[in-house]
Amino acid sequence: MESFSNFHTSAKDIRVEEGHILAARLYDPLDKRSHYTSIDLNHCIGNVDGHFQWGAENFTESAENIRLSLEGPDSVPMLHAELKNSRGQFVDAEVNLSEHIGNRDASFLLDPECRPRSSM
Repeated sequence: MESFSNFHTSAKDIRVEEGHILAARLYDPLDKRSHYTSIDLNHCIGNVDGHFQWGAENFTESAENIRLSLEGPDSVPMLHAELKNSRGQFVDAEVNLSEHIGNRDASFLLDPECRPRSSM
């Protein structure tokens, strides 16, 4: 069974570039090396009334102060931002990027349940 989570357990140098590109060096067990890879989070995360939503798109269109932090003893990658809600206010929001993103052969693997309906 495919694992669609916990990419961070086999990753180094996890970062967010340009506010929406998740990048890291992911370990490949076949060649026993780490390889640079990236995924555009705008293609799988949106903003629904001030909350991050998997399976939506383009969260950056209504976000400010986007940042990544590695939290807790396991260095879980958490994306933080201020997202605009339906009243036009920016509110703090966060999402655990490892909930639905895995590592397959040093490439990011997105849980199919989190792909936007428009791309299916």
